[in-house]
Amino acid sequence: MSNRKWIFLEAMGFFILVMAIIWFSKSIVKEDFKWIAGAPILLWVIISWKRRGDEFDSIGIKKETVPFWIFTSALLVIIFTLAFGGNPEVFGRPDLWKKVFAKLGYPFWALIQQLLLQGYLTNRLNQSLEKHWLASLASGAFFAAVHFPNPLLMSGCFVLGVGTAYYFLKSRNLYVIAFAHGILGTFLKYLLSQDWLENGMRVGPGFWK
Repeated sequence: MSNRKWIFLEAMGFFILVMAIIWFSKSIVKEDFKWIAGAPILLWVIISWKRRGDEFDSIGIKKETVPFWIFTSALLVIIFTLAFGGNPEVFGRPDLWKKVFAKLGYPFWALIQQLLLQGYLTNRLNQSLEKHWLASLASGAFFAAVHFPNPLLMSGCFVLGVGTAYYFLKSRNLYVIAFAHGILGTFLKYLLSQDWLENGMRVGPGFWK
């Protein structure tokens, strides 16, 4: 079997693993430990990156953005220090962390999703299919399938999935895609989902709850 076919099968294995976790993890893993369900996905991707020699630039993590993240982290440390110095009880305020993660949680999750979707799956599809447009269509289809059976999310994710995959293959800039994903997803959730989506933004077996 050719190397291209092995790479495609590897991508299919990743997709099947993701779908299995979405559909069956809740019946196996308790709610408080649901984060553990994502460990096999991360392990799969990390091993593949290592085995196939992927570099930071190829998965969309630009080296020139490192100073930006260092600067941002330093500012966060300063903010936390000033807040604690001004009021040691500040971190014990009711619902503080719930409010913080409500604002920051989805953009961070968007970055993780795009790292797995573009930095891993789209890369593998492009290596096996060898055409940007074909890999982008396949990536969009898989991204839509992950949001089954929510029809509106599937439609939107297919269109955005194709577009962002093609942009990624041309630019290798993961942060722009993740930022757009986080912003659009946040406003979709808080402005449209309750009125336009009968089942909200739920996917998998939770769609019918």
